[in-house]
Formats: sequence, structure tokens, C-alpha cells
Amino acid sequence: MLEELIEQTGGASKPDKTEVEQAVKKRRGPPGHANGGGPPGNKGGNK
Repeated sequence: MLEELIEQTGGASKPDKTEVEQAVKKRRGPPGHANGGGPPGNKGGNK
């Protein structure tokens, strides 16, 4: 039963790595911009 459900959804609980990376990029904004994104130490990043 559970295996069938996983096959139908195509393992939806584990999204593709590219999808995750795109979502992270959208959330962080372009690297080095003042609104966040980019590695810490640039204008953005973690503060």
C-alpha cells in the first residue's frame, strides 16, 4: 500500500535537488545584494 502511494507521487516527499536550489535562490535573492543572499560578508548574507 505505502509503496504504491510512493510510486504514484513519484517520491514527492523528496523533491528534485534543482527545485530545492531554485527555491533557495528565490528566497535569498541574488548573491551580494543588499536585500540578503550571497555568502556572509557581502552586503547581503547572514547578519
